[in-house]
Amino acid sequence: MKIKLWPRRITLRIALLYSVVFSVILVALNASVLYGLKYYLIYQAMDQVTSQAEAIKSKLGEIKGDVNLSEKDLIFSSIPNENMILV
Repeated sequence: MKIKLWPRRITLRIALLYSVVFSVILVALNASVLYGLKYYLIYQAMDQVTSQAEAIKSKLGEIKGDVNLSEKDLIFSSIPNENMILV
């Protein structure tokens, strides 16, 4: 007794083969879009943090004498992007 993995009718074979190939292509495309977007967003966030650090560094470089880090105007006045939140 043989176990048949493929159906006898050619139309059913073609439909199964098409659905498997299409599913593999769809999963590969979705994975590439997901990882591409993930790395783009990480790069964008790191770029914003770097620019914020540079702005604060240049603001601190302008101040002569003692620096009071509890003074919120010192840091918040140098924020170039209003979407950033400092905690």
